[in-house]
Amino acid sequence: AEAKLKIVVDEARLVQDKVDALEAKLQSAKNDLYSTEQEAENCKRKLSMAERLVGGLGNENERWNSAVEGLQKQGLTLVGDCLLASSFVGYISPFSAAFRTDL
Repeated sequence: AEAKLKIVVDEARLVQDKVDALEAKLQSAKNDLYSTEQEAENCKRKLSMAERLVGGLGNENERWNSAVEGLQKQGLTLVGDCLLASSFVGYISPFSAAFRTDL
């Protein structure tokens, strides 16, 4: 009877060891699932921020294009603006009108 009991106890111990191993494997799988879900959540958050950034950069592109057009228009009148500014500086210079007439 004791021999049969020992065999049954040994079998029960083997079964319990298998159950423990399976429970450890299950816990490991649950941990992996949790970390994967956290990583997916982080990726979604990063994707949302990236989409906002790209949208903002699209608006910046429009603003920069309009600024470039304005600067190109100013570049066409740059020579005339410089001529006008230099003539004004010459007019208000420290030289008197009589001296400028003599020149």
